[in-house]
Amino acid sequence: MEGRIADHSNYARQLKLILKKSLSRIAIVIKKLVLITKCMAMTTVWALAGCQSAPNSVTKLPTTRHLVFTSNRAVPHEEFDLFAVRLDTSENQKAQIIQLTDTPGHELDPTVTQDGQHLLYIARPVIPNADTAAQLTGRGQSSLIYMDLRTGQRSILYRSEGVLTHPSWSNDGKRIAFSLMQTGSGEIVEHRVKCLILASRHVHDLGSGAYPNWLGDNRHLVISEIDATGNSQLWRVDAQTGKRTQMSRPGPSMATLSPDRRYLAVAVPEGRDGRPTITV
Repeated sequence: MEGRIADHSNYARQLKLILKKSLSRIAIVIKKLVLITKCMAMTTVWALAGCQSAPNSVTKLPTTRHLVFTSNRAVPHEEFDLFAVRLDTSENQKAQIIQLTDTPGHELDPTVTQDGQHLLYIARPVIPNADTAAQLTGRGQSSLIYMDLRTGQRSILYRSEGVLTHPSWSNDGKRIAFSLMQTGSGEIVEHRVKCLILASRHVHDLGSGAYPNWLGDNRHLVISEIDATGNSQLWRVDAQTGKRTQMSRPGPSMATLSPDRRYLAVAVPEGRDGRPTITV
């Protein structure tokens, strides 16, 4: 009997030790998740994967308590349109979803000004008999569209035979950076970063790269550049002179800054800097 009591006592101590270690590990994970969540909560542009049947991009409207997102929810497996959903809906209320666009083509990559009054997005034609990936990245004319959310009025800012992606407002709303993917000689795919001055509609090239994001000074951008070996790294680019400064070793990409410009969230390859694919 005494032996059984001792065995039970040892088992209890071991179980308590295991539980203590597990709780400690859980606390560490929670702290990391809280930090990542704080950073992501402050970003103005979020990307969500796995919603509906294809990637959806989501943008926060800071003054109207809405999210604007891209989805093919209206006609599944057909064109992608823009929708808005209220953020302040209670648990007992059904979320109100408003359709913002309804055209024969795709509307993608929405991004909104800081005051929540103006919207940018990319318009692309529907490619017959193509799968979702080809619809979103295949050849065909792309347009950068400017939309007034107060009136619904739209205008085309830029057109290209390449694939336009990731438009980004400067904080003062005067300039727009975006990516252009096009096929060069020998079917080599080139990624370029462009900068458009809204007042003059003048567009100038900032060199190779993708995923542009404006820094707080309205002059510099953080971009991702992929080299010939497939490695990505971050660069700080002067939008006026094109001068570049390396910000990271190869690995990080798709940088997103918080509105206060104190945090930078980046995607990293699995197995580098820990298992999470988002690093702060």
